[in-house]
Amino acid sequence: MRICFLTPEFVTETKNFDGGLSNYLYRVSLGLLELGHQPVVMVVSERTEVFMHRGIEVHRVHIEHPFLSDTIFKIYQSYYLNQYLQRYIRENPVDLVQYTSFLGVGYYRLPEVPSVVRISSYEPLWIGYYGHNVEFFRDEIKLDEYAIRYADSVFSPSHLLADEVEKKTGCKVQVIESPFLNDAPELDYTYYESFCLGKYLLFFGTIGLLKGVKTIAEALPNIFSLHEDLKFVFIGKDAGMDGIKMMDYVYAQAGSYRDRVIYIDKLEHRRLYPFIENAFAVVLPSRIDNFPNACIESMAHGKIVIGTRDTGFEQIIQDGLNGFLSERDNPEILARILDLVLTLPPQQKSAMESKAKERITLLQPRYVVKYHLDFYEKVVDTFKKNSGIRADLGHHFADRLLLVELERINAEHVALVSQYHHAQTQFQEQMNAVYLSRSYRFSKKIATLFARLLPPGSSTRILLSGLYRITRNMLKGLHPVSKNQAT
Repeated sequence: MRICFLTPEFVTETKNFDGGLSNYLYRVSLGLLELGHQPVVMVVSERTEVFMHRGIEVHRVHIEHPFLSDTIFKIYQSYYLNQYLQRYIRENPVDLVQYTSFLGVGYYRLPEVPSVVRISSYEPLWIGYYGHNVEFFRDEIKLDEYAIRYADSVFSPSHLLADEVEKKTGCKVQVIESPFLNDAPELDYTYYESFCLGKYLLFFGTIGLLKGVKTIAEALPNIFSLHEDLKFVFIGKDAGMDGIKMMDYVYAQAGSYRDRVIYIDKLEHRRLYPFIENAFAVVLPSRIDNFPNACIESMAHGKIVIGTRDTGFEQIIQDGLNGFLSERDNPEILARILDLVLTLPPQQKSAMESKAKERITLLQPRYVVKYHLDFYEKVVDTFKKNSGIRADLGHHFADRLLLVELERINAEHVALVSQYHHAQTQFQEQMNAVYLSRSYRFSKKIATLFARLLPPGSSTRILLSGLYRITRNMLKGLHPVSKNQAT
């Protein structure tokens, strides 16, 4: 089978090579190759080019449109990626397309090719646990849910998200766990060795509120006071919290123990894996997760992982047998569990580490990628039996009329931004007033365009009906707009 993966991130891209989605796609692609199939990855990138990466055909697709609304950009991104795919399949027949749920890339799915969506995250849950107001993101959430409903079938690696998406969308969601294989056969130990770490606990991933780093920070003083020789290593991109760097909060909580906290920016696997191999244990107290990639990688290296209950970890970790489960947002309980782990008898620790490694053997590609293929084949067979095209998406594709006009309007906005930056230093206040006035009219123009081009039942019209209001409120938040400026 030739299977196309459309995604906003992949391991070949500098900005997001370390994400769970990137690594899942990489591993499932390698597994498909091993079984004689042809994966093709189409990823949003800073330039457009085609190349091979370890036998995987990778298409970088450059998309740059500075729309005022994130929702508009996501719609355009889906449209552009799928247009690229449509040109590709004219000369290269494709058996199936797999879209990520993240950023709604399947919104403009092609009706003539069977497609599936893999639930990599679910924004209503993620946004809340990031500490944001879910209501502010309702248009983007609708976009993601439309993209899920437009697919021929949907799957998730975790029961937690499968159940949640089924409840919210009414779509049946199958559970297929993610594969694991050694994607870094040659490791680089030189960087790890330069730190001379001794005994340490490890967190790696996105350093932010969602992944429980605030909870770790608040547990540090307690655990450092009990274990004088212990260090704590954080590896990953700092996502910040409430306008400050997350690591600044960690350092502040560590107080007088600050010198025992080590921060390292995100690393590719050949340099990251030595840190995992030599950690005493890995601490991942996420507020919510899916089928946590960092947990899988840690257990594959025979490490005890401390995760959290009711967040997706319980699908992998059996508490007290192959790891431990703490409580969400509870630094006191986390500190007690860390103390327990750090004082485990060597024989018990070794037995738990063996059990951890044993659990991940069930994720070998010969098992898990085979489950993917069985799922794909059923979707393709059903699609063919149903005449081979999704005729019910016809009204949805009428929305594409919007994109032609939207590009023209956006070009006007790009020119306006350029003018603004050019004159910014000399005429700061005057230009602010002019820019806001024109931006306000720009948002009115888009709102009018929606009303003129799109039928009342159009999903795009429904999604973006609030654009005018959102843009106006955003502009008001930047600088007050007077009645004279806004007319």
